Amino acid sequence: MILNKTKATVAITIFMLVCMLITSLVADTRIVMYLEPPPADVLAAVAQNVKDDEKLKADFDMLEKQTPAEVSKTMVKNGLRSRLLPKVSGFIALYGGYVDYSDTDGQITFPLRHDISRLYVALTPRIELVRVQGHTVSHAQYVDSNNNPTELYQLDVETDENKQQRWWKVQQVHLPENKQISPITVTILTDPKNLYIEQGNFFIENETKQLILPRIFVVGNVQTEAQILASLDITRYFEQITRKKQKSGETIIQDNINNI
Repeated sequence: MILNKTKATVAITIFMLVCMLITSLVADTRIVMYLEPPPADVLAAVAQNVKDDEKLKADFDMLEKQTPAEVSKTMVKNGLRSRLLPKVSGFIALYGGYVDYSDTDGQITFPLRHDISRLYVALTPRIELVRVQGHTVSHAQYVDSNNNPTELYQLDVETDENKQQRWWKVQQVHLPENKQISPITVTILTDPKNLYIEQGNFFIENETKQLILPRIFVVGNVQTEAQILASLDITRYFEQITRKKQKSGETIIQDNINNI
């Protein structure tokens, strides 16, 4: 009788360990966003803005007065035009106590830490951490000033009456009066001039476990290096996202967030 009980205990223990192992292998539900190069219509609008840029026009005028021996006109012009096609990598984002950086594909991802019906996306070069005592942080807040432009967008998941179709409703909203950053906010530390977020309704065509946000377009690179340096005092209070990739040969078959 005692032997049977021992076998049953061992079997239950093994079963529980297997369940725990399977649970640990299940990927976290994630927020996934992509920073992309702008499409033709957005790029055309940005190009027009550049043509109207007095400083840029002055730069070109100066080039016209210089000889090829003084400067390679084509090289400099191409460098100036590269402002229209900035890199999608290196943008810093904060959410739920985590920090992530857009990779070479422009992807930013976080483990989902709230109900998926609403999310905010904030674009701002700098935020403030309100400390209660020493290094204990109470909350984060916006620094809204002429020297720190800030934009806030509200993203809601809406469903039709028959629950057959879902879509994102994206709209720009005012900052809260108390300047406090909601915990359901993805904050991208950049000048709003660098990113373009379309407003309107966007159907969610591919239903997945992940929360994939509407596209965000990279249209500039204003002071990106300075913003990365300025963020060092903030990001040290956030846990950096780590990933575990499973490969089959050279093909990545699964890319999971490894943070618990």
